[in-house]
Amino acid sequence: MKLSNKEILVMVDGQGAKYHVHDALGSVTGLVDENGAVVESYLYDVFGHVAVFDGSGVLQTGTGGTASGNRFLYTGREWVAEAGLYDYRNRVYSPKLGRFVQVDPIRFQAGDVNLYRYVGNWTLRLRDPDGLELCPEGSPEERKKIEEAIEDLEKSGSKKVGEMVKKLKDSPKKHKIQTTGGASKNFPGRGENGGTLTNWNPEGHGPHSGNTVLAHELTHALQNDENRRDTSDQDGNGVPDNEDEAVEMENEFKDATGEGNKRKDYNDDGKSGCGC
Repeated sequence: MKLSNKEILVMVDGQGAKYHVHDALGSVTGLVDENGAVVESYLYDVFGHVAVFDGSGVLQTGTGGTASGNRFLYTGREWVAEAGLYDYRNRVYSPKLGRFVQVDPIRFQAGDVNLYRYVGNWTLRLRDPDGLELCPEGSPEERKKIEEAIEDLEKSGSKKVGEMVKKLKDSPKKHKIQTTGGASKNFPGRGENGGTLTNWNPEGHGPHSGNTVLAHELTHALQNDENRRDTSDQDGNGVPDNEDEAVEMENEFKDATGEGNKRKDYNDDGKSGCGC
């Protein structure tokens, strides 16, 4: 087992052992003594600011740390009270800023174009114990949704959609898809550097299926891959050209699969089902 996956379980001082209680992200939510009595408890905001309460539930103020001496708090990482930072081993994290203070040591290999961002701002679902890459990668069921959706796009019958998937698979960059359920998976290809992080809801959006939404979002991934994400509005329709292209791609998928609810442009919600 990697060190980054180990949780702090107990601290021992002159008053005996105190045991750490964790939530699903590995954050320490409380300390209990050998009899199970609460010594301290902790509440966090979405970016790791901590509120410390004593065993009676009274908020502690003005300490900067914890009265118990416990240093392991948000996602189980060590809180350096004097600096107001968490030690994530390869870099330090500021809950005040809501991001890392240093760039990612593996740079774009982590799948995010923002080298300071913490877990793509998905702080309620993901953690980054080494300051290098998102963890966990979600349940097998969620990851399977990503695999199946990519296969559905590839086999949709649309030449244009199929070519997009092939280009991303053949890309020298590493692209990652992350679901709203907390799963993340590298796009099945040979990429090792750079790339994009595509946030995707498998349940879709409004009248549009999850696969249609993915076809739209992967168009943006390909635009970034080819360094041609044009946000200008050359046709003067009030919509950036990169979004026009993404709508065309989703309509290609809908034509091939018979889904319906095509959109005539980015501002059309597609609810009319007019087949424009």
